[in-house]
Amino acid sequence: MTADNCCQSETAVKTHFPHVPVKLDVWHCMMRYLAAVHGSVQNPQYRSVAAEFSSSILESRAEGGRPAVYRTKDEQERRLVMMYSRFEEKGVWSAAAAKVHADQLRHVRKGCLTRPRNDLRSDGSRIEGTHKMWNKIMQGQPSGLEMISALASDHVLRYNMRVIMQSKDFRPSAFITSTHGSHHLRLQDHIAQVWNALLDQLSADNKNEVVLARLPVMQNVSSGETFGLIPSEHAATFGGLYLKEEPTERHEVIAAPLQTSSAPALVAFSELSVTGIATSAPAATSGAATQPLATSRHPASAASTVTVTARQAVQGHLSASKLSDPLPLPADLNSQGLTRSQRIFAISSGMDPRSLHIDSDEEFYLFMDLRAEQQWRSFAMNSHKYVEATHLFNATLATRAREKGFPYVAKNPRAILDKLGEMETAVLKRIKHQSFTCTYAYHHFET
Repeated sequence: MTADNCCQSETAVKTHFPHVPVKLDVWHCMMRYLAAVHGSVQNPQYRSVAAEFSSSILESRAEGGRPAVYRTKDEQERRLVMMYSRFEEKGVWSAAAAKVHADQLRHVRKGCLTRPRNDLRSDGSRIEGTHKMWNKIMQGQPSGLEMISALASDHVLRYNMRVIMQSKDFRPSAFITSTHGSHHLRLQDHIAQVWNALLDQLSADNKNEVVLARLPVMQNVSSGETFGLIPSEHAATFGGLYLKEEPTERHEVIAAPLQTSSAPALVAFSELSVTGIATSAPAATSGAATQPLATSRHPASAASTVTVTARQAVQGHLSASKLSDPLPLPADLNSQGLTRSQRIFAISSGMDPRSLHIDSDEEFYLFMDLRAEQQWRSFAMNSHKYVEATHLFNATLATRAREKGFPYVAKNPRAILDKLGEMETAVLKRIKHQSFTCTYAYHHFET
């Protein structure tokens, strides 16, 4: 196993896989040295440091389908010491470089940068390369979920086509060969289908076999895999911030359905199943549980109709592939005043995106009142306290909404966490600049 932080991961890995060696990824080790270069990328020796570090660790780089060959740990240590001393004489290193060098030498002496087998590709550079491509897509094409999903699909398809066409060990199918490397597979398949249909018609009209050759068509393989937006237990619980085992009375308040003046209820955040989405899709039950969240046609069959109910989506009774298919947006979400990205997020995750933010005046003033009253401070909070704070906020918000008659959305603990961090930063900034002018409306204090 190759990790960014080998020694920190080793204990957890060896608990379950005691015979698996845990090694350090070369790229991350190199980046720690490069971060200690004085002036960073502006330093003319920056690229030289990267090249010499790489040659100190690797005897030969991965090239032409061959994996990289790693030096022994003694040879790595000797070369790294020489490299550091040479660049130290040139004044390349910053003040933090000595500690960085000492820390990385400890990894080298433990053998973290060696490999027990050189015939296995165990470096993370390929993964890091894909990370760069994802970053370029998001930075170069700022867009919503709908467009970014299409761009991601197109990026992966182009990459896969390039790998297939350039591979010496893999023989592409007749259809892939007919594309000549083009990633427009559906267009190519459509052309082939039309061509073959015309040949069948000519053959039937002439009562003879047509001499023209049929074109290969794309094979639709049901692999059981899904690409696109799917519900994630880690994302839904925000890395464990939302706890699934809470007292019944607290859960009932947090899970209060979305209250609006004119639109049907969306799924509240705490109804989202933290156990993930199951692979089966039993028939929907009757009653309030069958409020449709999305009704659409599955792309695999024009005649089949998939109905996503709110209760199915949040209790794990719908397959992930169904949720991630490019389905038309339902009318009930359209009436909620959500953007297309917000509606796609709601369909994909079963979570109202408005539960993740505190935006309206009523929500903001309530948050500030409770923050002062309950003495909420981020450094004193943990996951349990955030859930308790969310319970109190939602209960109070529901009471005020009934009294004043305004619509509200029950909040996720992440909304409290983010707002608390935002306000603490704003308060510290005002204290630093001695700026205490209130810019909010005064009608809140008139009562």
